[in-house]
Amino acid sequence: PPRVDALQDLLRTARIKIAGSWFRMDILRLCKLSTLDLRWNKLQKLLPADPDITGKSKLAKLRLDYNKLTSIPTQIMNKIPDLISLRLCHNNILDAGVFWNILEHLPNLVRLDLSYNKLRELKRQKAQKISHECLKQISLSGNTISHYPDSVDFPVLKSLSLDKNQLTSL
Repeated sequence: PPRVDALQDLLRTARIKIAGSWFRMDILRLCKLSTLDLRWNKLQKLLPADPDITGKSKLAKLRLDYNKLTSIPTQIMNKIPDLISLRLCHNNILDAGVFWNILEHLPNLVRLDLSYNKLRELKRQKAQKISHECLKQISLSGNTISHYPDSVDFPVLKSLSLDKNQLTSL
């Protein structure tokens, strides 16, 4: 019979194949779930969890790569404050607000991958400078970004990938 540890690990990781173009994040109520893998689906929209579901998720890693997403709702980010890794590469994100919302609502994020989307610029609507104390890795490769903003401060950043963009200044 399988070991109890193996079964507990299984409950902490979910890889889900979706037939539709949207996904309701009610799975976040599984409080022991630490990794959710939704890559290689055709998701166009993430719907927030049912408002009756209370509490915060312990989700640490969220993989949404290779979908057709254009954003990630703030209501979802507010339910996953312990998230340390978010992969949104190979989607249809073009609004710079997604980048800024992620930085604002996921304070414990260590790794962010927004590579191969449709980001053209990273202009921020708000004038104040933003600082993120945990972020160590950012990938913005393969977009069409022409300028990297000076309104961000990443004191522990170790890796910033901007290759395959259209940068004219830093």
